[in-house]
Amino acid sequence: MSSYPASAEFIGPQTPAALCLQLIRLTQPVTRTFLVDHSPHSQPTITRATLALMQLDLVRERPDKIKPQGPGRPKIPLEIAPSPWLHIGIAIGTSSTYIGLFGSGGQLIREQFLSFDHHRHSPTSFIEALIPTLRTMLSDYDIPLANIGISTPGAVNSRRRISADNLGWDHINLLSPLEEAFDTQVRAVNVIEAIAGAEQQAQRISHSRVNHREDHRGLICYADDSIGAAVHTFTSVQRLAVDPALPLHETVLQLTEQINPHTIVLAGSAFESREEAHGLARSIRGSKHAQVEIRVIPTHLDNARAAARAIALAPLLADPLGFTQAIKTRRDYYSI
Repeated sequence: MSSYPASAEFIGPQTPAALCLQLIRLTQPVTRTFLVDHSPHSQPTITRATLALMQLDLVRERPDKIKPQGPGRPKIPLEIAPSPWLHIGIAIGTSSTYIGLFGSGGQLIREQFLSFDHHRHSPTSFIEALIPTLRTMLSDYDIPLANIGISTPGAVNSRRRISADNLGWDHINLLSPLEEAFDTQVRAVNVIEAIAGAEQQAQRISHSRVNHREDHRGLICYADDSIGAAVHTFTSVQRLAVDPALPLHETVLQLTEQINPHTIVLAGSAFESREEAHGLARSIRGSKHAQVEIRVIPTHLDNARAAARAIALAPLLADPLGFTQAIKTRRDYYSI
């Protein structure tokens, strides 16, 4: 099976600070010694990275959580700090759109669904309904907005236009109106790419894989208001082309044989039937892939939330220092 170009959004931690943020976010509270032991970077590099994260209010020390470990200087644990910004994540669906407000550590602050029938109303009407909904949600919080991320069942072209058959959209410009309304950066990706990105962002690093993070492969098979698949490693996400005429069961088995993954996630309402999901799992484990870890995420809410959170946090998690500098530069440019 062929594949799409690798994602430009879900590229994994790109700097020592990003890797530290990932480790702290997933394992907190942790010490700097832990970060050194679980990264390829030296102690001075980790010290500089954590200091930079603290100066940006992304990470904080917790002296109250020190665990006595005998003589020597006590090791102060680190954890994610209260979020300095809000990140909006939007997952567009056929009849309802999920909207989530997230903190910089990925914590859910608020969520709601916007009901909208795309077959009865125009894309312009959707934008006119979406913008005031976002403003109302933001009005309850005295925290600046950092960015907006969108997952869509369709495709996003090089000009950032969205096309989606199930929405009746053909090269729709959704991103520019949102950027103008909220004076912030807006990104959009396909929902399958976003769900794979969520898995990538949740991938823990074990000491034995410190220098081989790219070896872990996760396969995502999504079947809901659209059908597709993707593979992720710690440093990449790539959609896979699938034949929509092929039975879903056969598609998953073929992809498993092609990718030889360590984990498989079956996502979407097509996997709501426990019998079908368990039958597929038995087929996979009856093959040479008996040791693969299989998880099922059938509910629309869980998938929408995961996709929205992933694209909302993607630029921060890839390069927290660069992301923060871009926000500061933009605000300085527009300040009077």
